[in-house]
Amino acid sequence: MELCFIELDFMEFHKLFLYVLLVSIAAILCTATFSFAGGGWGYDGQEGVTLPADWGHVSEFCNGKNQSPIDIVTADAKKVDAIKIDFTYNAASGKVEYVNNGHSVTITPKDVRSIKIPDNFSLVQFHFHTLSEHTVDGKHYDMEMHLVHADEAYLAGKPDGKLAVLGVFINEGAENGTLKKIFNDLPKAGHGDHVEKKGSEITANFDKLLPAGTRKVYSYQGSLTTPGCNEIVSWFVFDQPITMSKEQIDAYRSLFVNESTKKSYHTNRPTQPLNGRTVSYGTLTGENK
Repeated sequence: MELCFIELDFMEFHKLFLYVLLVSIAAILCTATFSFAGGGWGYDGQEGVTLPADWGHVSEFCNGKNQSPIDIVTADAKKVDAIKIDFTYNAASGKVEYVNNGHSVTITPKDVRSIKIPDNFSLVQFHFHTLSEHTVDGKHYDMEMHLVHADEAYLAGKPDGKLAVLGVFINEGAENGTLKKIFNDLPKAGHGDHVEKKGSEITANFDKLLPAGTRKVYSYQGSLTTPGCNEIVSWFVFDQPITMSKEQIDAYRSLFVNESTKKSYHTNRPTQPLNGRTVSYGTLTGENK
């Protein structure tokens, strides 16, 4: 019996340690966007910031040859039988924390969820852009959600660390019940010590964040879509969107307004050249735990 108690204590400690590590990485990803030029980068429609066309002055990687997002040309995508990702998103609901860092609302899960492709990548955070960052045959969707996963090397701060990001398009339609609590209480932008951190709960299986039914994805190698634009990302972009109500989309857009003109602006980086990269397209397969 004592051995069982020792095992339990160790497992609880391990879970706590991993959670603290994931939260720390999420905080770095949230705040790193301000560390390159004193918070001076932004999006078209803002004033007094470095706009996307000049992000190369913020981070040299933004001028790289394997940048994201891209326009996905469906006729040019390489058809494959399957793209395998094993999900451990857990059937239970989960508590989250979320902030508005001035560029996006970023949500951090408070428990461990992961994917395997074939290496393990832990879900660090997910956030939103409006309009969509990726386009399909030149067409934008209303929004795009990015679920950011990090491998063990990245979590350990090693230079060969990699990220895997699931891109989910969002169109106006039915209300999104999975994200309802969060979108009913979106935080205003903050910086540094003035960031308002909120707590909530995803009251469904995290798998409900993804499109239902048979899932097909576009896959390619690219980068972060914000400075530093590091080219360390395996992208998996779902071909079918999820929906949010007009009220939910409008509530998100209302967070990002030019203070001088009082006009809202979009938070998407323009698409980048493909530069000979291959975009694969196939049915998503794998286990879902």
